[in-house]
Amino acid sequence: MLIRFIPIWKTAPALRLLPPLVAGILAQWYLQLSGWALVAMIATTVMLVVACSFAKWNHRGHFGAVLFLLVAVLGAALVWLRTPQNGPAFIGKHYLPGATLVATLQEPLSTKAKTYKAEASIGIVNADGTVTALDGNIIIYFKKDSMPPALGYGSRVVFSTALQPLRNTGNPGAFNYERYAQFHQLFYQVYLTPGSYVVEGTMVVNRFQQMLYRTRGFVLEAFKTHIPGKAEAGLAEALLVGYRDDLDKTLVEQYANTGVVHIIAISGMHLGLIYGLLLLLFKPMAKKRAGVVLSALVIVAALWFFSLLTGAAPSITRSALMFTCIVAGSGFGRKTSIYNALAVSALMLLVVNPFNLWDVGFQLSYAAVLSIAIFGKPVENLLAPRYKPMAWLWQLIAVSTAAQLLTLPLVLF
Repeated sequence: MLIRFIPIWKTAPALRLLPPLVAGILAQWYLQLSGWALVAMIATTVMLVVACSFAKWNHRGHFGAVLFLLVAVLGAALVWLRTPQNGPAFIGKHYLPGATLVATLQEPLSTKAKTYKAEASIGIVNADGTVTALDGNIIIYFKKDSMPPALGYGSRVVFSTALQPLRNTGNPGAFNYERYAQFHQLFYQVYLTPGSYVVEGTMVVNRFQQMLYRTRGFVLEAFKTHIPGKAEAGLAEALLVGYRDDLDKTLVEQYANTGVVHIIAISGMHLGLIYGLLLLLFKPMAKKRAGVVLSALVIVAALWFFSLLTGAAPSITRSALMFTCIVAGSGFGRKTSIYNALAVSALMLLVVNPFNLWDVGFQLSYAAVLSIAIFGKPVENLLAPRYKPMAWLWQLIAVSTAAQLLTLPLVLF
């Protein structure tokens, strides 16, 4: 069985870098090495790599082992750099109850039962009136009043209400919400009532992010206008653009109880449908080299725009990265290895945010695709229906069955 998978290491070189990177990320999270220790380890491993390259003992086994160690140490360094507590501007090192704070909303307000909610970056007002930006975000809840607050993405609010640390419920075996929030750079929450905050006239926005929010708002408004029924419009919003704030709570509970709640989540299937449709539309342009390049650029841009519009969750970003590899390989006339595309996308997601490793969507997404790649054909070959409709049905069943083989252990855990 092992010999069968040896060629994978030749066709998927990126796969060799993934295990040491994951090992380094896990080691740093659980061991909490200091920054200076990591600097010393990086310097040592770099010198060993140079020594293996030029010394007489540059045996491939030695070089591979040292390179493995270097990637692991770099993975640990990524975790250290992405941990706000290690920086001098971490909010926990500067905030004292009663301090005047300036919060910049990082998203539009979402409507809850009794409040409006938004994530915000934070700054502290110094004695001289200047503002020092702090690392680490907070969650702000605005009390519902007769009129919704005139706030949106980029709005700045000033307040002195005490922040409350995000904590777990304390129930044995309960979901570790505190760690989940920390992985998303969230550390405090605050509840603001009308009159307890002041809205500044200036706004701090990223133009591209603002365009994405406006586009999503336009789409959501179109759903609400043209789809009769609040529950039906909320379901369409979740299915098509990943917006779940308007979902009917009873409907979500029913989906969860029947085990099919995943169908209302944006996944790689959505990108697959968009990718297939775009391929069909641009097929006439594939006869010329310029047409191939233009269609590849448009397809990649469309896939990434949809991914960012829906919130860029790890599962959808994984799919976007894989399709980008496929489109790039097709543009250069080369066949893309599914294992290499998987490894490249995982490496990029972990380099951008090593805490994606703990994201359930990240884990299940990669487990499902890897399981299909490994077991899809063997399961499909168990039966050979004679008629095309039966063969097509069996192929769907085989793919679904294969996906469960690696995701089932995660689900049970």
